[in-house]
Amino acid sequence: MIITTEVEYEIGQIVYLKTDTQQSPWIVCGYYVTKSTVSYMLCSGPDSTTTYDFEMSVDHDVLVDVS
Repeated sequence: MIITTEVEYEIGQIVYLKTDTQQSPWIVCGYYVTKSTVSYMLCSGPDSTTTYDFEMSVDHDVLVDVS
């Protein structure tokens, strides 16, 4: 049985966290897939985090950027 899941962002794509006041760029470096959800592993230098697609954007939000 083959199961397919659609993802919003591709591995290697640069994204920004919508609530990050620094608007630091992150690279999508992996996926975590469960029965009902897909979450994204993001990497930025030595840091990594896991988040959902609704928390990310490909657009740098200058209105949130306070740096």
